[in-house]
Amino acid sequence: AEPAAPPPAARSTGGTVFASTGAGRIDDTLARAMLPSPSEEDVFILVCGTDGFVGDMAGPIERVYDAAGKKTKVQGPTLGVLGRLGFRPEQVFKL
Repeated sequence: AEPAAPPPAARSTGGTVFASTGAGRIDDTLARAMLPSPSEEDVFILVCGTDGFVGDMAGPIERVYDAAGKKTKVQGPTLGVLGRLGFRPEQVFKL
């Protein structure tokens, strides 16, 4: 029998390996296990995906229109999973 394929993502912390199956929602527990602590230096999280995913993970991207009708994306506050974990707006960028 062939060995099982490794999970799509894993992070080792203090001898324990946390792994994602690559399916389902990312909740606070999984994010806490997979991401660095927001208190660590030089932490920067880039969040991209559908509007729903970005909103669930980091809060919605706000779209603002100027007088000429040009749309600009505004980062807005850090909410969602990352906000609950304590990540600050300067540590998170939403695409």
